[in-house]
Amino acid sequence: MTYTEEYQGFVPVSIHIQGQRIDGRVWKFAKRRLLQQIEEDRRQFVPLVDAKLYELQGKSERLVSQFDVLAVSKRAIRAIEPGDTVTQVSSP
Repeated sequence: MTYTEEYQGFVPVSIHIQGQRIDGRVWKFAKRRLLQQIEEDRRQFVPLVDAKLYELQGKSERLVSQFDVLAVSKRAIRAIEPGDTVTQVSSP
């Protein structure tokens, strides 16, 4: 992945890992699918901003912690659910 690509912005996501869900926002380049971008990124972690970590217990959930920035191991991810809204960021 090159960093000369056109900017887009942040996409809200829910990332599901064993017994937990993380809601936050990930960076997305324009003209790329989110999954494609994550798969092609060579880093072992997916960085999220404004992240909230929930513990899942049956049908209930409990907010465990909040983070300005949180790195989630790609190996731990079971599912990624992207949101519909993109927070646009203009090119520098």
